Amino acid sequence: MDYLFCYYKEYNMRQCEVYKIQKNPNWSSDQPLKNKYERVLDFTGLFHCFSTNYDEFNDGPAMYPVAIVELSDGTIEIVNAGLIRFIDPMPADKTEDEIKTAVSETNDEECEEV
Repeated sequence: MDYLFCYYKEYNMRQCEVYKIQKNPNWSSDQPLKNKYERVLDFTGLFHCFSTNYDEFNDGPAMYPVAIVELSDGTIEIVNAGLIRFIDPMPADKTEDEIKTAVSETNDEECEEV
């Protein structure tokens, strides 16, 4: 599995907010350009895992990180990883090393690449 980290059955999936980028309706040309767009809450859901996606160009693919998020109705959204924010903290009962060990010991059937 290539850079795919998932929460498995022994870990709780984390709640997250997913944002979208939209044009700021209050922006005017006399304001800094960085204020032209803003992050706006789009939906909340359960984070499943990070993965990568790509766009194909004439000179080859361009890869970028994505997050797999489950909505309350059970549908799955693949969103840009930079547009999510975890609502709840990382589980305190597991250390980062324990999570890495569990991920490395898990077989591919429990978390497939997308």
